[in-house]
Amino acid sequence: MGPDGKPLLRGFQGEDLMGAKNMDVQLINAKLTGMISAATAAYKEGLTQIRQSNCEELSNITQTPAAPINNGVIVSVDAQSVWTVTGPCYLTKLTLENGGTICAADGKTLKMTVDGKETALQPGVYTGMICLAVE
Repeated sequence: MGPDGKPLLRGFQGEDLMGAKNMDVQLINAKLTGMISAATAAYKEGLTQIRQSNCEELSNITQTPAAPINNGVIVSVDAQSVWTVTGPCYLTKLTLENGGTICAADGKTLKMTVDGKETALQPGVYTGMICLAVE
């Protein structure tokens, strides 16, 4: 609870959004296949200006998974949830409850590093520069 008695959202500080702007994904009794990650964003190569004639390019952005720079990526997987990772994911905090599952797509293996050190993925809380890689 905040000082005003209202509940605080994780990663959010203040009504004016001047605080942290973390992405917070909570898997609660859910099944997800895909990637959750920080990313870089880029317009198509050669695009230097947006004008009326090419204004549709504003929504044509390619996002590529990449290590977080200034905003966190927080993921929680509860005991009833399964997250099947299909590609590289870059996180700043990962919580895996007993009974929850994080795995790679069929025929692949999942590796996790925390601050560059390979770490066994088991129930617990991990913080730092987390990378989930599918091989």
